[in-house]
Amino acid sequence: MTDHDLDRAYTALSNALAQVGEDKAALFLATFSLALLARQSDAEAVLPLIAQAERLALV
Repeated sequence: MTDHDLDRAYTALSNALAQVGEDKAALFLATFSLALLARQSDAEAVLPLIAQAERLALV
């Protein structure tokens, strides 16, 4: 993904989060995450990403 593509995707994600509102943000992120997980071939591809996101969230 190019920097431009990443920026477009991040902007769309940010806009969608703003649209659904804070009270539904967790549900939106869970649904979005499950959709992305389902596109992977196996758990080994995503488990390190989950661990990384968890570490960053706890900083």
